[in-house]
Parts: sequence; structure tokens; C-alpha cells
Amino acid sequence: MQYKRRFLGTTLLTLIVIIFGMRFFAFEEKSALNSDSTNIDASDQNTTTEEYAPTSAQLTQSHTEIALNNTTQVYLASEAYSICEVENAEARTQLEAVKNAINTELMNIKDNNILRDAVFLLQGEGYFKTYDALLNLYRLTLKNEKQHFQRAPFRPSQEEVDQFTNASYLLREVVDAAMHHDITQTIKTANSYSQNDSNIGYVFRGKGEDSLLSPDTIVGHIVATAPLDFVDGIGAQYPVSPLLFTQAVRSGASNEVLEKLLSSFDFNNPPIYTKHNNLQTALQASIEIESLDAMRLILSQPNLQYTEFFFNPLNTIVADTLNTDEGEFTDAQKAMMALLVEHDFHVDIVSNPFNKKPMLAGYAAILERPIVDQLEALLIPPRHIKKLRIHPDSALPLHIQDQLKRDAFQSKILKDEYNERAKTCKKLKQTLQSLVAPLTKIDNVFAYVSVENSFVENVQLLKQQSLTLVDAYYAKMDRQPADTQRVDAIAASTISLEDIPAAVRAQINELPPFDRHHLTEVYCEKFGKGFMESIFDTVQYMSFDRFSFEACLAGTPEDYIETERNFYLQENTYPGIIYSKIKRNSFDKALEALADPAFQRLKDLQGYPQGRDALMLVLDLKLATYSADKKDYKTLIIGLIEKIKLQEEHFKRFHRLKVEHFLFFEEIASFHPNIRQAVEYPLAMYREPN
Repeated sequence: MQYKRRFLGTTLLTLIVIIFGMRFFAFEEKSALNSDSTNIDASDQNTTTEEYAPTSAQLTQSHTEIALNNTTQVYLASEAYSICEVENAEARTQLEAVKNAINTELMNIKDNNILRDAVFLLQGEGYFKTYDALLNLYRLTLKNEKQHFQRAPFRPSQEEVDQFTNASYLLREVVDAAMHHDITQTIKTANSYSQNDSNIGYVFRGKGEDSLLSPDTIVGHIVATAPLDFVDGIGAQYPVSPLLFTQAVRSGASNEVLEKLLSSFDFNNPPIYTKHNNLQTALQASIEIESLDAMRLILSQPNLQYTEFFFNPLNTIVADTLNTDEGEFTDAQKAMMALLVEHDFHVDIVSNPFNKKPMLAGYAAILERPIVDQLEALLIPPRHIKKLRIHPDSALPLHIQDQLKRDAFQSKILKDEYNERAKTCKKLKQTLQSLVAPLTKIDNVFAYVSVENSFVENVQLLKQQSLTLVDAYYAKMDRQPADTQRVDAIAASTISLEDIPAAVRAQINELPPFDRHHLTEVYCEKFGKGFMESIFDTVQYMSFDRFSFEACLAGTPEDYIETERNFYLQENTYPGIIYSKIKRNSFDKALEALADPAFQRLKDLQGYPQGRDALMLVLDLKLATYSADKKDYKTLIIGLIEKIKLQEEHFKRFHRLKVEHFLFFEEIASFHPNIRQAVEYPLAMYREPN
């Protein structure tokens, strides 16, 4: 009884064709690939301009002319590659349109059997590989089932809080009635829930784990150990469902109870949605609790379905074993597998579409040799599935079949065209890269710093090499563990936020990002949430990716929005709002802030001290992006140019943009011709880390 109360009570109220054969890349390239140096005024965090003295000034006149000639070839190669990429992007857009049409058609199919045939038809037409078809079928089936359940969001709005609170009260009434084994009241409260709520159930977040609660799961859990007269009453008067029955299996109901429930409805083992955001059949539930008796009962049912691929009970056991550290079948699992083999089950496998390795059908799991050897020892050889076929008497309407076949054929034509052009683009890119070395990716920013230096000293070191390195270092340090003792000591030395001793302020200025964020939280706990503006003014930094709803700043999403806005409105906090939104890939919000009268200061465009501003950041992101990236770089870059005085660090990135995205550069230059002078500057060298 205590277990049932914990299960049912505690969680209720817890609420992404021109090939140049010429290679002129010699010493002159070095003048175009000078290191991405910088000049920054540390006092006000603003990028400043010094007269640029290019290394090419030391070259002879002949070297200068050779560099100019080679530059012409670079731009020609860049233009050819850019044109190819634009054309291929158009083909990709057409391909995505066909893909979206197919996805829309599949998502509109609510009957899981018809959905199965639609996916299998597409696999037969070559649109899906077998492996992909099964994963997509599972994804779409899961979508169909989960739409009937409401899962508690991490940051609920007040409306959502009210909705979950009301549902918890209605479900509490079902719990009380069922736990008292009052059949009449149980049916009444379940009906009351159905009349007042369109969702089958809710997934409540608990401190230990989530709980999926609905009238059926509540009744199913309670009948598992209830007196038989209550079970008889439920079977006779309550609308027993697969959800109720599967929950009873999971809760350890005896076969006597399960037989009574089976006699009251037509059972075919359908999948039901679980609190783990996956699907599970009653047969899989019996495997979960390792009940051979329940398995035998379910396997004896005359209309047993949903036993293939991701619902294959043998595949379920193998997948469970693959997820353990030992990777070996237990005695209990071997006994269950032997029973399943008696009923002619096999372990179904498919080929990985990329490396042809055997994959467990319906799962993203490779069958390595050790697990295969164990299966062979148990006389359970895997069965390889190559083709998926729809039922001859499929209920999939003929007009949908015809449309899916047309779309699959069109997709194949477009994919072939795209792949052929992609080969041409790849050759053009190779030609371009033979003329100009690509950006250097920052795999490990710690390789550019000294472990003997302080955080501030390393920032000073990095800014001599690249502003991109500076920002990468800030980002990396923001993910390092906080020095809590150091932070706590600073907080203890702070008596008042209005009069902080110079020595304490100096210590704050030496803190890396995450330590500053931690200090913000510690100060909030010490001085109170009402002093947040003074805290922001003192600490200057806060990571909103680490915003905790359980710390001092806890509250509603509205509190989060207000705290974030107040932080950015402060005069000396960093990074600025526009930089921050770009860094978090929120381009729409960056554009909103760019137009917000409250954020028209230079500070709002700046990033980290000694680092890049918003325009440098978005240019680096564009240079590091893939051609499939659909974010609106153009509008954002054009808007930022209007706000920022262009300096050397901008021009170096614009020059690299001209080399790597020729047509895009020309499009921006049509709005702001002054960026064309970027060709007078060296190229940016470092690639934004992903």
C-alpha cells in the first residue's frame, strides 16, 4: 500500500563547371594569410584601429605582382565554386520540398497499420533504406501515440501550471476511489476526468523520476494487487483498455488478474506510450518485469500483433543487454529467450546504410561479435531483413500509394542530380583550397595558452593571435568547474555592494566566466534578489545557459525574461545582448534587439572583453557554416554594418568571406560597397569552433 501511495500520490502534485588546374600557391600566399592579429583597448572593451603594416611591405615588387595575379585566380575559383554551391542549394531546396511533402503525408496518417504500409511502400520504392524506414516508422508511431498525453515542460507558463494542477486534482480523485476499491466511484471519477480533460494522461515530473498518470494507468496499477471482486467489477463495468492492461502487467499482476482483464476486451498487444517517451507493448512489459507467466499468457492470445522490429520481444532483450556494462545475457533473459524461440521468434537485423554493419532492427544499435556469439550459442541466429512489404490487402488508399510513388521517384531524380553537381562542387572547392589554405579549426583552445598564466594573462596572450581564439577561450572557461572556495572567499569579503574594497574588486576582475556566474548566484543568496542590479554592476557577467530555476534567481519564465533584460540593460555587463543572441543562434531575437530603442548602445554590440563584436561573430559563424544552414545571415550582417564602424578585424573576415562565399559577399557589397576594400587586408585565419 505504501508503494502504491508513493507511485500514485507523490508525483501527482509535483508539478541541423570550371575546374582550375593552375596552382600558384607559393610565398605570395603568405601575405594574404597573415595571422588574425588584433588591437584592442582593454579599458573599455572596444575594438580599436591601428595602422595596418602588412608583411607584404617587406616583399619585392615582383612578389607584389605575383600576389596580385594569384589573387585574381583565387577570386575566379571562388566565384566558380560559389556559383556551383548556389545551384546545388536550389536543387537541395527542391529535394527538401519533396521530402517535406512525403513527411506531411506520413504525419497525416493516424492509423498505425496504414502508416506501417506507407513507410514500407516508400522503402520498396527506394526512398528509405531498410534501417531508416524502421527508425522513421517508430518515430511516426510514437508521435501518433504521444499526442494524447501532456508532458510537463521544464519551464511551464502559468497557464500550463494551472492545467497540470487541475489535472492532478482530477486524477487524485481517481486514486482515492480506486485505492478504496470503490468501483462506482472509480468509474465516476474516471468519467469526470474524461469530461474535463481531452488528454488521455499526463507525465508529471518528480524528484526521482517522471510518472505517467491517467485513469487507466491508475486503475491498472491498483488492480494488479486488488481483491478479485474489485478486479471482476472493473472487468465488467470499467472500459478496460490496452493502456490499463499493460500497466497491470508492468505492476506485476498475477495471471488470474490478467485473464480476467483479457476477457473484457479485444486484445492484440498494441504499443502504448510510456513515461520514458517511448512505446511498449504488453509483451515487452512482461519482459521488463521478467515474468515468464505473463509472457506465456500473452503469447497464447489468438490475435497477437505488434511483435516485429522495435516491438520484437527478442530484439527487446538484446537491446536491453547491449545497454548494460557486462553485455551478457542473464539466466532470466536466457529463459525468456528460450520461450520466445519456442514461439518461432527470431532476432531481426538490418544493414547499416553507411558501413553495412549488422544493426538490431528498429534500434540504433550495432550487433558486435560478442553478442552474435552469445545468440549463436543459444541457437538463435539473427534473421537479416532486406525488404519491407506492405500487406496485399492493405488499407492504404490507392491515391496515397500513387502519390507516394510519384514523390519517391521525383526524389530519386533530384537526389541523383544533386549528388552529381555536388561532385563538381567538391572539385571546385579542392581547387580553391589549393590556392588558399582553409580556415584553421580551433579544436583545443588550451593548446594556445599557458597553464602557468592566469585567466586574464591568457586572454592577453590570445588577443595577439586572434579575437576568435579569445572568444573560444571564454566559451571553454565558461564550461569549466567553478572554484567555489575562491568565489565564497570573495563573497565573504564583500560587506556591501555599494562599497567594495579595491582588493576584492581586483580579485573579481581576475575571475574566469563560470566563477563570475557562480559569484552572481552567491551574491544573490547573500544580499537578496532585490540587489540584482548592483550585483550585475559588480560581477558584470552571467551565463543564461546556466540559469537555474532552483537557485536564488528561481521563478517563472517571466522572471527569467525580466532578469535577462535587466542584465543586458546594465552599462558594464558583457557580452552585449546582440552578441549573446547571435552566439546562441537566436538570429530572430538578435534582429529584434537590433531594432529595440533600448539597445542602441555600442555596448550592446560588444562581446567578451578583448574579444569580437557582434559583426565579427556573425561573419565567423557564416564562414564556419554549412551550405544547408538556413539562418538569415544576410539581413543580420547588413543590419550590423549599419551600426558598426568597420575596422581591420571586420575587413579580414570580409576578405575571407569574398574568398569562400563569393556571391554572398557580392550581395552584401551591393548594400554596403565599402566592404570591397577588404581585399586590401589579410584573411582571417581561425574557424569558429562548433
